[in-house]
Amino acid sequence: MSFSGHAWTLWQAVDRRLSPSTPLDFEEAWRQAIVDPLAGPLELTGRLRRVPEDRRLVVLVHGLGGCSESSYLLRFAAFLAAQGVSSLRLNLRGADRSGKDFYHAGLSDDLEQALASPDLRHFDTVYTVGFSLGGHIVLRHATHNRDPRLRAAAAVCSPLDLSVSGADLDRPMHWLYRRYLFSGLLDMYAAMQPAYELAHSLDEVRQVSTLRQWDSMTVVPRFGFASADDYYRRASVGPLLPQLEVPALLLASRWDPMVSARSIDNPYAEAAADQLRVVWSQRGGHVSFPRHLDVGLGPQAGLEAQLWSWLQEPQV
Repeated sequence: MSFSGHAWTLWQAVDRRLSPSTPLDFEEAWRQAIVDPLAGPLELTGRLRRVPEDRRLVVLVHGLGGCSESSYLLRFAAFLAAQGVSSLRLNLRGADRSGKDFYHAGLSDDLEQALASPDLRHFDTVYTVGFSLGGHIVLRHATHNRDPRLRAAAAVCSPLDLSVSGADLDRPMHWLYRRYLFSGLLDMYAAMQPAYELAHSLDEVRQVSTLRQWDSMTVVPRFGFASADDYYRRASVGPLLPQLEVPALLLASRWDPMVSARSIDNPYAEAAADQLRVVWSQRGGHVSFPRHLDVGLGPQAGLEAQLWSWLQEPQV
């Protein structure tokens, strides 16, 4: 692991404090009722930014512990607004701290139900972009997409094998990243406490020190998995990639300390080479790249510009 990967990842947190993202003008609150087989009726939320007369929509999905206000989503939405393109910054279930539920890496059906929202019907062209775990969900959705409007899907720093990425993140040297993730996850879990009979109390869950422990105590009992290994096996997108129904892109950093290269650069990616384009950057960390990133995806430099160029003319 290169030290530069840690530096890029940690710099993102510093940059957020030095240059906080500002809310976009002309945004509106977005809500969509969904149905979960176990929990029953739920609600997804987000922020919708419509561009008048534009019928293209980019759905942006945050990573583990994030939400629709995550800085990388705000930057992408601002870029799209400047291009005259509409965007939806989607909260995965519970990410808005509503206490309605919480999410996991396999809930791609939620994205499908979000796209069925009446508020999104007038868009005739849809793209999905996800970061980290959100990118995993975006890729998973693209393997069983039923929406003819979806043209392409892009993921940034997203694992293909949840077991491998989880094991790497649980290494002792990565304690700081786990602490950061748990801060957001515990907020969601705490919000659920008053209304749900959860398998473990908040005090018990606060004692977890690894992602596997978190998944075992929260995701596994809530969603009916037999174990953390069962969850990783059934939810991982890697084995599903040959079923991709639209062109897909995965942009990653070789030195990402949170999603290891070995959780991406594996037989799953090789088996789906005709459906999934994997592009590696030699600079950057976890969802953090140079401002003038150029990985050959388009004429304009920058993460958002590179991804937008590919989405409009996807080539695998």
